[in-house]
Amino acid sequence: MLLKKMTIATCLLASFLGLNAAHADDKVTNPWKECGIGAMIFSDEDDSTLAAVSNIIWDLGTTAMSSKISSPDTCERRQYSAAQFISVNYASLEVETARGETEKVAAISNLMGCSADATPDFAQELRVRSEKDMSQDIYTSLSKEQKVEQYFNHVNDLANGKFASQCRA
Repeated sequence: MLLKKMTIATCLLASFLGLNAAHADDKVTNPWKECGIGAMIFSDEDDSTLAAVSNIIWDLGTTAMSSKISSPDTCERRQYSAAQFISVNYASLEVETARGETEKVAAISNLMGCSADATPDFAQELRVRSEKDMSQDIYTSLSKEQKVEQYFNHVNDLANGKFASQCRA
C-alpha cells in the first residue's frame, strides 16, 4: 500500500514538474511560492518560502499548479501589492491623478514592475482614464471599493497592455 502511494505521489510530482517546464516562459517562476492558497495567505515577498510550504502541506501544491495553469493572473504578487497600495491610498491617488502628479502613480508603476522611463506616459494615460471615469454621472454613487477596483483595473490593463513591454506585471 505504501509503495502504491509513493508511486502515485511520484507520478503526480513528475507531471507537475513537466507542466512547470512546459510553462517555463511564463512570468510566474515558482508556482508554489507565487500561486495557490499559500501565496494568498503569505503575500509578502519575504514570506514566499512560507507560501511554498503552506501549498505543499495543504494539498501537495495541486492548487498552486492548477491556478498557475488556469488563471496565472492570480499568481501575481505585484498585482496584489499594487491593489493593496491603491486601496490604502485611494483618496490621495484620486486627487494626485486628477492634478497630474506622479509620486504615488510612480510607486504603483514600480509595484507593477514598470521601468522608471514608463512612469510619465503611464501616469498620463492613467489620468486620462481616471478623468473619463470621474466625469460620468454614476461615479459619485460608486462605493470606495468600486472606485478602487476601477482604478486598479486601469493600472492592470495599462501594465499588461499598452505598457507591457516596459512592465513585468
